[in-house]
Amino acid sequence: MRLRIVILGSGGYVSTPDRGFPSIIVDLGVGYYMFDVGEYTSRQFFKAKLNPHKLKAIFITHRHGDHVLGLPGLIINLYSAGVTGKGSIRVYAPYWCEKQVRELFLNYGGLRESVILEYNFFREVSGGKPVYSDDYVEVYAMEMEHSVPSVAYKLITRSSGKVIVYSGDTKPTSRIIDFSSGADILVYEASFSEGEEDLAVSLGHSTVKHAIEVAAKAKVKKLILFHLGLQKFTNKRFNVGRLEVIVPSDLDEIYV
Repeated sequence: MRLRIVILGSGGYVSTPDRGFPSIIVDLGVGYYMFDVGEYTSRQFFKAKLNPHKLKAIFITHRHGDHVLGLPGLIINLYSAGVTGKGSIRVYAPYWCEKQVRELFLNYGGLRESVILEYNFFREVSGGKPVYSDDYVEVYAMEMEHSVPSVAYKLITRSSGKVIVYSGDTKPTSRIIDFSSGADILVYEASFSEGEEDLAVSLGHSTVKHAIEVAAKAKVKKLILFHLGLQKFTNKRFNVGRLEVIVPSDLDEIYV
């Protein structure tokens, strides 16, 4: 099966007219795996003409609003679209997010969480054991270095062994290089522009330069720049040595 990544929101913590808050879908044909749920994710999900019944799991990296505030609206709209089975929507997040994620839905969700939600708050953040597995994929989590505790995720397909890594928010470290080593796709945050490296690192973020350096050291095949700010890019695709770099727009589809 051919793997597809759908960019629901490519922006960072400040929304722009062109970029929504962070969320991507990894589509294996048999089902979808969502990573982060920024505001407007529900709108983007349906605008991309995705099938609400094919969403297998939602993975949250950390508790910052630009990564989770779209969850209540998404759940309500999935329910309205006919996703009504108990536990039919599974949400995965590191254990340190439990209080915020539960309260977010209880306060703003509009539905009893037990109707369709199944929470899974995991403690395995060393990348050693999968935090999720089914007949098609395994997903691993690795703690990153951000201003609050956060994880990166690695999805590995069982049929073809394709590897997709989603960094979440992080400053550049050897940990993310090791975690994404040899990946087919690295979706890596680039919140700041070149020349702002010190500022980015002080806030637990990365620049475009950092992203390219991490991807090159990890020897990934393709780098998707993500969590973008106000940067302007001349080209949406370019190469740095052997590395292919993709600058996505919202609702872009990237095939692996």
